[in-house]
Amino acid sequence: TAVFINVHIRDVYLLKILRDLIQLKHVLCLQILSLLAVICEEIVEDCIKCGGLYFFEFTSCSAFLLSLLILCVYCTDVYETFGEDKVQTVNLWTMRAIAVCFLLASIVLAATSSGSAVENAACVFGFLASGAFSAEIIIECFHSQKQNVNGSSENPGNAQSYTENQPLNKQS
Repeated sequence: TAVFINVHIRDVYLLKILRDLIQLKHVLCLQILSLLAVICEEIVEDCIKCGGLYFFEFTSCSAFLLSLLILCVYCTDVYETFGEDKVQTVNLWTMRAIAVCFLLASIVLAATSSGSAVENAACVFGFLASGAFSAEIIIECFHSQKQNVNGSSENPGNAQSYTENQPLNKQS
């Protein structure tokens, strides 16, 4: 049984490393799409209705910087310092906010753009980034639900078991 436990612990550790690598790959994809949206938006020389372009600029730059911050958290000791649960919760809420803002900014840019190729490319990368952030949300929700199902205790709530109600030192 000791060999089985050792193999099981090693498999769990390898699965955690694999999950972290997949998470890192997703964050890098978000970085690239956000950066491409920023670059395309910055190349635009003339705009007729610039409000949509400015909103898209703010949103795409914010998404790039926030996803860069998330990448730094996953690649440094901050991940272990704050704890995996807290980092995942902050990551999930950040991804939700970015996805909604990116989608809204992409829609506004598509509605107010003058139709230039660069603005259209920025819109495309904005919608792709919105989809990538949304996919990240779905993946994170799936993993958190999976952890809740696998990690649920047999003793729900705060119900104490029989041994927890016993005194530590029996008085005779």
